[in-house]
Amino acid sequence: MKNIIASAAIAGITLLASVSCSGGGRNASLDSAERMMNQYPDSALIILRSLDAAELDTDADRAKYSLLYSQALDKNHIDIKSDSLISYAVEYYDRVGDDANSAKAYYYLGCVYENADDFYAAARAYVEAKNYVHAVDDDYLRGLIYFRMGALYDWQCNIDEAIATYEQALDCFTRAGAERGMSWAYISLIRNYSTKNDLNNVIEYIGRGRALAERQGDTTMLLDMTLCHANVLNAKLDTPWAALEMLYSDYRKYGIAEPPADHCFALGHMYLNMNKVDSARMFIERYPYKDVGLNRQLGWHYIMSKIAYADRNIEEFAYYFDTANSLRDSLFQINRMLYMQNLDCDSGLRRLDRAKNDLQSKYDVAIAVYSVILGIVLSLLALSVYLLYRRGRRVKSLGRVVADIEEHNDNLGRTNELLLHKNSLMRTVVDERAVTLKEILKIAGEYRDNPEKFAAEFKRYVKGDDRHGAIAVCRNLLETECAGILDYVSGRYPDLTDDDIDLYCLICAGCSVEVLCMIYDNTTKYMYNKRSVLRKKLMLSDEDCSIQSHFARMVEDFARNRITSCGAC
Repeated sequence: MKNIIASAAIAGITLLASVSCSGGGRNASLDSAERMMNQYPDSALIILRSLDAAELDTDADRAKYSLLYSQALDKNHIDIKSDSLISYAVEYYDRVGDDANSAKAYYYLGCVYENADDFYAAARAYVEAKNYVHAVDDDYLRGLIYFRMGALYDWQCNIDEAIATYEQALDCFTRAGAERGMSWAYISLIRNYSTKNDLNNVIEYIGRGRALAERQGDTTMLLDMTLCHANVLNAKLDTPWAALEMLYSDYRKYGIAEPPADHCFALGHMYLNMNKVDSARMFIERYPYKDVGLNRQLGWHYIMSKIAYADRNIEEFAYYFDTANSLRDSLFQINRMLYMQNLDCDSGLRRLDRAKNDLQSKYDVAIAVYSVILGIVLSLLALSVYLLYRRGRRVKSLGRVVADIEEHNDNLGRTNELLLHKNSLMRTVVDERAVTLKEILKIAGEYRDNPEKFAAEFKRYVKGDDRHGAIAVCRNLLETECAGILDYVSGRYPDLTDDDIDLYCLICAGCSVEVLCMIYDNTTKYMYNKRSVLRKKLMLSDEDCSIQSHFARMVEDFARNRITSCGAC
């Protein structure tokens, strides 16, 4: 009672919220019913019953209403036997190509036909639902479709297909957390594995089903698991007395005064195996065989024929035996119909694949032709742009040439003046070098008998701080090459000391290692180390780049910067 009141309250609140939305109230009600369908199907049914299908605006809304209403009736265990409601949804979703909703619509169409005992039509609808199951993202609905297909294979006595399909249903129910669906799948798998004499899987699924039932506290399912175990003992191990003892022990344990009606078939079979014909007849006649599928009806009539034969009732035996044969023929017709339907479906799929491949080929050819045309057009466009760009660049280049000629013409006079000034500096350096050489020759005559004294005087002249020393001469030579270059190098490399600048000048002036050893009065190793330190300070890591090449680059950079500075002024 509390659940009914809660569902009605939820439905009422949802209806008020939907009505308060202007313009889209009916659509909002359909959406609310869809959201509540799985958890509160009774509330969803209340909402749907409050709507008038004639007031729905579009075909999509009417199809959605038809599908949701059929789903709500099924979930509330209200059986309808007319397909007039759900057929609208089936036709609409087939027309628009909505595979997911088509699967759901065909599933509930099959439920309607099954309620009407039209098993042929139900089988066709379930097969159609399975053809669309790939588009369904609801694991619970996928499980329902696979479960119904497993039941179809059961009716066909196609045990292997039934087991494979029930396994798929169990996987879907497990992912959806639908424990009731899992229990259905367990019972069906146990029955089919038992028919296949696969006792290992029977025992495994009985254990898993019993664990699930105990976790749920579901007495009905626990008894179903016990019944399955008892059937194994009866049919496979030929111990019907042990099977009966197991069943009656659980009946006493759970306070069951009278065995459930759906257990009566198994109980009758057990008593028949024990040759207790009267007890077998009593339980078999209590079994609601008209409410089960054709396969189980066939089994019921077969057991009744065996009971009649045991009672020597030939007329009754003939009736039940003939009925069993008729049911067997009906099952054969169903199998044949489903087989032909599968063949038609496969043929249709092959035709669709061929049509798709033909269309894809035509599409690929069209794409290739259009790609070639587009490539030609783009090539012509690119050529036009290139010609325009080349013409513009030529005009721009001519303009730069004219500007360069004018600039060089203006600077020609200044360049000539610099050259004249450089020549005067060169003459000065040469004169100073001549004076130095004269002094060296003078002391050479004075100290020719004392080489050590001459060597000391020579070093003093070479390394002297006055402008006549060799280092000073080298400095003057570099400054003559480019006035201000040594200050520029010192500015570029602030780590250089005056001693480093002196060594830099000597090397740039062409002094060999032997001459440097004599000037610095030290070993070859010392001079190599000193030159390596200088290279690191000049950031010369490549051995192919000499210090003389570095000086040439410095001269170029210094001249370029000076021209740029003059231009800026």
